[in-house]
Amino acid sequence: MPNLTNIQHRDYGQSLYVLPFLFFYFLITIRNSEDFGHIFELLPVLGRTMPFFFLTAFLVGVFKFRGGNLQQLGLCMPQIEKTKFKTVIWIVVGAIAVLAMRILMAVALDPLLEFLPPKISRNNELTGNLSLLMGLLPVMWLIVISEEVLMRGLLMNYLVKRFGDTSLAWLLAILISAFVFGLFHMGKGPAAMISSGFGGLVYGLGYFIFRKNLWPVILAHCGVNTIGFIGAYFND
Repeated sequence: MPNLTNIQHRDYGQSLYVLPFLFFYFLITIRNSEDFGHIFELLPVLGRTMPFFFLTAFLVGVFKFRGGNLQQLGLCMPQIEKTKFKTVIWIVVGAIAVLAMRILMAVALDPLLEFLPPKISRNNELTGNLSLLMGLLPVMWLIVISEEVLMRGLLMNYLVKRFGDTSLAWLLAILISAFVFGLFHMGKGPAAMISSGFGGLVYGLGYFIFRKNLWPVILAHCGVNTIGFIGAYFND
């Protein structure tokens, strides 16, 4: 007979996941309001992404409170023949492979998206502003880590667990997480949303191929965004 206390404790723990999403909804409401939306513009370029950063932070907090650890999400150093040098090489080679896949995806896809409406126009504060570029890059890298923890570490693992941890479950998790990742970028316009969705497909495949380790994917994602920031600095 199941232990009623354990069932109640498990249900209570699962219900805690509602709180981060409620706070996320609160932040999104503030961000989109005319009266308080300017608060998020205090952080140039990246301010509007902060609700997602806090969502990840609070979800990870609940995850750890319920007994999880960061290694389960993929934030661990793989043991490649117990040699640190080979481990670093493994991560770097993996990151280059994922980055190459992402660039090839963009090269193939972007010409097909030219017929869609352009992304929402905003002032490019990075153009010619080297100090702002250098100041925002570390912040952007932290946001990328939070995105990968959210999309791949938390969402994909949850979906795989729900679908039964089979090859089909992984395929569905990759597709669903890519779709959600694209939706997160819908504020930049339909072309950016579709491009980001296919980017999420590449990152999801990378997460699966490299044995549920996030570091190759994180480094590749940081590389893509860094290229974008440098392009914005040169007004490209």
